[in-house]
This record gives sequence, C-alpha cells and structure tokens, in this order.
Amino acid sequence: MTTLSESAVKCSVCGTNSIVFTISSTNNFESPDLDSRPGEMERSTIDNWVQECSNCGLCSDDISMTASIDQQFLSSPDYVKQRNQDGIPEKAAQFMCFRLICLEQKNYSAAGWNAVHAAWVCDDEQINDFVSFREIAIEDFGKAFGSNQSYAQNKQSQALVTTDLHRVIGQFKEAKKIMESCISEFELEEPLLSIAKFQLHLINQQDSIIHKIEEAISFSNPS
Repeated sequence: MTTLSESAVKCSVCGTNSIVFTISSTNNFESPDLDSRPGEMERSTIDNWVQECSNCGLCSDDISMTASIDQQFLSSPDYVKQRNQDGIPEKAAQFMCFRLICLEQKNYSAAGWNAVHAAWVCDDEQINDFVSFREIAIEDFGKAFGSNQSYAQNKQSQALVTTDLHRVIGQFKEAKKIMESCISEFELEEPLLSIAKFQLHLINQQDSIIHKIEEAISFSNPS
C-alpha cells in the first residue's frame, strides 16, 4: 500500500510555508511500462512527485531545497506562461515549471524526465498534450546525451526509453532507426533484448499504444 506524510515545508525562495504530501512508502504489483513508468501502486503517486509553493509558484521535487533560483526567475515571462498554460492539468504544468528550473540549472536529464512526467499526467487525463511533452522530452534527453548526462541506467536503456517516446507519438521512422542501431551496437541481455525485439515489432505494426515490459517478455518467450 501507499502511505503519505503531511508536512509544512518552507519555500527556499520566498520563505512561505506550504502544506505538502510526501511519499512515506509505496509498492509495485504491476509491470512497468516500456518507457519505465512504474506500475501500481507507485504509478498513482505521481501527484506527489512535484511540489509547488503556494505563494511564489516555485515547483520542485523539494521546494525547501531548490538551489540557484530566485524570485526574478519565477517572475520571468517563460515561467509565468508555463505556470498558467491553458488546456493542461495543473500537475502537468507544475512538472513543466520544474523542467524550466532544471534547464536553468543545466540538468537536462531531470528536465527531460519532468516533461515525461507531464506527458504521463496527460495520458491519465486523456489530453493530447502528451505528444508535445514527449517531443520536448526527446529534445531534452538529446541535450543530456550531448552533455554526458545519463538519463537511464545505461546507454542501452537510454535508447529504449527514447525509442518508446518516438513510437508513442507516431515517429516510427526515428524509433526504428534508434532501435536497430541499439541492437547492432550493443550485446543486449535480458530483459533488454526482449524489449528491443518487442519495440521493433510494435514499430513495424505502427503501434503507438502504451505497452508494458511484461508484454515484451511474453512476446519473446511465448508459453
């Protein structure tokens, strides 16, 4: 089960105390998605992955410990526009604001994952911005790769995550190129090899549906 803890957290920018709920414990009894989104019950804790100051609008995984950000940045046109973006869930906007902070800190890996998290929120709400947020994540992960910042466990896993981002938004040509290069360049071990083969199958079928890792393993090892 999941347990949450309520606490008052002091904002590192404006000093305002905000009530937040942090995850004390959770578990997984389902397979993760191909893009690494965890299964339940951790899956449903996504609303607690980012905090927002009730006064200045600072968004972070911990608003009490956000370095190198000041009120001037939070009042900038780009940040204010993102915070007030119409047509997307409030939590998605918070993740995208956190992304802007990560970009300011040149943490491109974290920026990309915040865009992915915003896409997951939109997935749950069945809102089409999941496409644009995944495109943004791909761009951020590209910057992370160019800056030698890892955004997954290893290069093989990075390729698998990026492939799935392309596939889900219908960029099958790009997805196939990455996946074929990954298979030829690396000696993939299980379960990565099964995931790679499954991804190629989905790409060839032009399947943009979200799938789970357990499906990939079952596909490669039918009973």
